[in-house]
Amino acid sequence: VMWHVPSDSITRYYSTEPALPGTAPGAGTLDGVRARIHPDDLPGFDARLARCLAEGTDYHNQYRVVRPDGTVASLEDYGFLDRSPDGSPLSLTGMALDVTDRVAATAALRTSEDRYRQLVDILPPAIFVHSDNVIHYCNPALLKLMGADHPDDLIGRSPYDILHPSCHETLRRRLAELAQAQAVLPGCEMLGLRCDGRTVPVYTI
Repeated sequence: VMWHVPSDSITRYYSTEPALPGTAPGAGTLDGVRARIHPDDLPGFDARLARCLAEGTDYHNQYRVVRPDGTVASLEDYGFLDRSPDGSPLSLTGMALDVTDRVAATAALRTSEDRYRQLVDILPPAIFVHSDNVIHYCNPALLKLMGADHPDDLIGRSPYDILHPSCHETLRRRLAELAQAQAVLPGCEMLGLRCDGRTVPVYTI
Protein backbone atom coordinates (compact mmCIF):
# COMPACT_ATOMS: atom_id res chain seq x y z
CA VAL A 1 0.00 0.00 0.00
CA MET A 2 1.28 3.50 -0.80
CA TRP A 3 -0.28 6.76 0.37
CA HIS A 4 0.89 9.84 -1.55
CA VAL A 5 0.32 12.43 1.14
CA PRO A 6 0.15 15.70 -0.87
CA SER A 7 -2.50 14.33 -3.25
CA ASP A 8 -4.16 12.10 -0.64
CA SER A 9 -4.01 9.16 -3.07
CA ILE A 10 -3.84 5.60 -1.75
CA THR A 11 -2.92 2.77 -4.11
CA ARG A 12 -2.98 -0.92 -3.35
CA TYR A 13 -0.51 -2.85 -5.45
CA TYR A 14 -1.87 -6.15 -4.16
CA SER A 15 -4.50 -6.99 -1.60
CA THR A 16 -7.08 -9.58 -0.67
CA GLU A 17 -8.75 -7.35 1.92
CA PRO A 18 -12.10 -6.02 0.58
CA ALA A 19 -12.43 -3.51 3.41
CA LEU A 20 -9.60 -1.39 2.02
CA PRO A 21 -10.63 0.82 -0.91
CA GLY A 22 -8.47 1.77 -3.86
CA THR A 23 -7.79 -1.45 -5.75
CA ALA A 24 -5.59 -0.75 -8.79
CA PRO A 25 -6.05 0.82 -11.27
CA GLY A 26 -8.19 3.15 -9.13
CA ALA A 27 -6.99 5.02 -6.11
CA GLY A 28 -8.49 5.57 -2.70
CA THR A 29 -8.17 8.33 -0.15
CA LEU A 30 -7.41 8.47 3.55
CA ASP A 31 -11.06 9.27 4.29
CA GLY A 32 -12.00 6.19 2.27
CA VAL A 33 -9.86 4.06 4.58
CA ARG A 34 -11.12 5.83 7.69
CA ALA A 35 -14.71 5.21 6.63
CA ARG A 36 -14.08 1.47 6.89
CA ILE A 37 -12.40 1.57 10.31
CA HIS A 38 -14.42 0.47 13.31
CA PRO A 39 -15.60 3.65 15.13
CA ASP A 40 -14.06 2.52 18.43
CA ASP A 41 -10.63 2.18 16.79
CA LEU A 42 -10.68 5.41 14.77
CA PRO A 43 -9.23 7.75 17.45
CA GLY A 44 -6.25 5.43 18.00
CA PHE A 45 -5.70 5.04 14.26
CA ASP A 46 -5.70 8.81 13.75
CA ALA A 47 -3.36 9.42 16.69
CA ARG A 48 -0.74 6.88 15.57
CA LEU A 49 -0.86 8.12 11.98
CA ALA A 50 -0.52 11.73 13.11
CA ARG A 51 2.48 10.83 15.29
CA CYS A 52 4.17 9.16 12.31
CA LEU A 53 3.61 12.21 10.10
CA ALA A 54 4.81 14.63 12.78
CA GLU A 55 7.81 12.71 14.08
CA GLY A 56 8.84 10.74 11.02
CA THR A 57 8.81 7.49 12.95
CA ASP A 58 8.29 4.07 11.45
CA TYR A 59 4.58 3.49 11.03
CA HIS A 60 2.76 0.82 13.02
CA ASN A 61 -0.98 0.62 13.53
CA GLN A 62 -3.56 -2.00 14.49
CA TYR A 63 -7.30 -1.56 14.11
CA ARG A 64 -10.53 -3.23 13.04
CA VAL A 65 -12.26 -2.64 9.72
CA VAL A 66 -15.85 -3.31 8.71
CA ARG A 67 -16.06 -5.23 5.46
CA PRO A 68 -18.76 -4.59 2.85
CA ASP A 69 -20.65 -7.68 4.05
CA GLY A 70 -20.70 -6.34 7.61
CA THR A 71 -18.10 -8.70 9.06
CA VAL A 72 -15.21 -7.26 11.08
CA ALA A 73 -11.53 -7.93 10.39
CA SER A 74 -8.44 -6.92 12.36
CA LEU A 75 -5.56 -5.38 10.41
CA GLU A 76 -2.02 -4.54 11.41
CA ASP A 77 -0.09 -1.95 9.39
CA TYR A 78 3.68 -1.55 9.03
CA GLY A 79 5.31 1.13 6.92
CA PHE A 80 7.87 3.89 6.54
CA LEU A 81 7.53 7.58 5.76
CA ASP A 82 9.39 9.42 3.00
CA ARG A 83 9.72 13.20 3.16
CA SER A 84 10.09 15.89 0.50
CA PRO A 85 13.27 17.99 0.35
CA ASP A 86 11.49 20.65 2.41
CA GLY A 87 10.81 18.08 5.15
CA SER A 88 7.08 17.74 4.59
CA PRO A 89 5.56 14.23 4.43
CA LEU A 90 5.67 12.87 0.88
CA SER A 91 4.56 9.24 0.94
CA LEU A 92 3.83 6.43 3.35
CA THR A 93 4.62 2.98 2.01
CA GLY A 94 3.90 -0.26 3.79
CA MET A 95 1.66 -3.27 4.16
CA ALA A 96 -1.57 -4.16 5.90
CA LEU A 97 -1.73 -7.68 7.35
CA ASP A 98 -4.92 -9.53 8.22
CA VAL A 99 -4.43 -10.54 11.88
CA THR A 100 -8.06 -11.43 12.58
CA ASP A 101 -7.29 -15.03 13.56
CA ARG A 102 -4.38 -13.99 15.79
CA VAL A 103 -6.45 -11.34 17.58
CA ALA A 104 -9.29 -13.82 18.09
CA ALA A 105 -6.89 -16.46 19.44
CA THR A 106 -5.33 -13.92 21.82
CA ALA A 107 -8.75 -12.86 23.09
CA ALA A 108 -9.77 -16.51 23.58
CA LEU A 109 -6.57 -17.20 25.50
CA ARG A 110 -7.12 -14.15 27.69
CA THR A 111 -10.68 -15.30 28.41
CA SER A 112 -9.43 -18.76 29.31
CA GLU A 113 -6.75 -17.31 31.60
CA ASP A 114 -9.34 -15.08 33.29
CA ARG A 115 -11.61 -18.06 33.92
CA TYR A 116 -8.71 -20.08 35.31
CA ARG A 117 -7.72 -17.20 37.56
CA GLN A 118 -11.30 -16.87 38.82
CA LEU A 119 -11.32 -20.58 39.63
CA VAL A 120 -7.97 -20.46 41.44
CA ASP A 121 -9.09 -17.37 43.35
CA ILE A 122 -11.93 -19.28 45.02
CA LEU A 123 -10.03 -22.49 45.79
CA PRO A 124 -9.41 -23.05 49.51
CA PRO A 125 -5.74 -24.23 49.18
CA ALA A 126 -3.11 -21.49 49.22
CA ILE A 127 -1.68 -21.20 45.69
CA PHE A 128 1.01 -19.06 44.11
CA VAL A 129 2.68 -19.02 40.69
CA HIS A 130 6.39 -18.26 40.36
CA SER A 131 9.14 -18.35 37.77
CA ASP A 132 12.78 -17.26 37.80
CA ASN A 133 12.59 -17.04 41.58
CA VAL A 134 9.81 -14.40 41.47
CA ILE A 135 6.19 -14.75 42.62
CA HIS A 136 3.84 -13.57 39.87
CA TYR A 137 0.45 -14.52 41.29
CA CYS A 138 -1.05 -15.53 44.62
CA ASN A 139 -4.65 -16.39 45.47
CA PRO A 140 -6.62 -14.97 48.42
CA ALA A 141 -6.04 -18.15 50.44
CA LEU A 142 -2.27 -17.56 50.34
CA LEU A 143 -2.71 -13.94 51.36
CA LYS A 144 -4.67 -15.07 54.40
CA LEU A 145 -2.15 -17.78 55.24
CA MET A 146 0.78 -15.36 55.02
CA GLY A 147 -1.03 -12.54 56.82
CA ALA A 148 -0.73 -10.28 53.77
CA ASP A 149 -3.15 -7.41 53.18
CA HIS A 150 -2.69 -7.12 49.42
CA PRO A 151 -1.26 -9.24 46.56
CA ASP A 152 1.49 -6.63 46.16
CA ASP A 153 2.78 -7.69 49.57
CA LEU A 154 3.87 -11.00 48.00
CA ILE A 155 4.01 -10.51 44.21
CA GLY A 156 7.54 -9.69 43.08
CA ARG A 157 9.13 -11.40 46.06
CA SER A 158 11.00 -14.70 46.06
CA PRO A 159 9.34 -17.96 47.14
CA TYR A 160 12.17 -18.22 49.66
CA ASP A 161 10.83 -15.08 51.35
CA ILE A 162 7.66 -16.88 52.42
CA LEU A 163 9.49 -19.93 53.80
CA HIS A 164 11.48 -20.22 56.99
CA PRO A 165 15.26 -20.28 56.30
CA SER A 166 15.41 -23.85 57.65
CA CYS A 167 13.32 -24.92 54.61
CA HIS A 168 15.33 -23.14 51.92
CA GLU A 169 17.55 -26.08 51.12
CA THR A 170 14.50 -28.34 50.82
CA LEU A 171 12.92 -25.90 48.39
CA ARG A 172 16.11 -25.68 46.30
CA ARG A 173 16.27 -29.46 46.12
CA ARG A 174 12.61 -29.80 45.16
CA LEU A 175 12.86 -27.16 42.45
CA ALA A 176 15.89 -28.92 40.96
CA GLU A 177 14.10 -32.27 41.07
CA LEU A 178 10.99 -30.75 39.50
CA ALA A 179 12.99 -29.23 36.66
CA GLN A 180 14.65 -32.56 35.99
CA ALA A 181 11.64 -34.83 36.37
CA GLN A 182 9.08 -32.56 34.68
CA ALA A 183 6.44 -34.21 36.85
CA VAL A 184 4.52 -33.58 40.06
CA LEU A 185 6.56 -34.42 43.15
CA PRO A 186 5.19 -35.91 46.38
CA GLY A 187 4.16 -33.28 48.88
CA CYS A 188 6.21 -32.40 51.93
CA GLU A 189 5.85 -30.39 55.14
CA MET A 190 7.60 -27.03 55.48
CA LEU A 191 7.38 -23.92 57.61
CA GLY A 192 5.84 -20.86 56.02
CA LEU A 193 7.05 -17.44 57.10
CA ARG A 194 4.24 -14.94 57.54
CA CYS A 195 4.51 -11.22 56.93
CA ASP A 196 4.45 -10.62 60.69
CA GLY A 197 7.45 -12.93 61.18
CA ARG A 198 5.52 -15.83 62.69
CA THR A 199 5.84 -19.33 61.23
CA VAL A 200 2.99 -21.53 60.09
CA PRO A 201 3.15 -25.24 59.14
CA VAL A 202 2.39 -25.79 55.45
CA TYR A 203 2.13 -28.84 53.21
CA THR A 204 3.56 -28.08 49.79
CA ILE A 205 3.04 -29.90 46.51
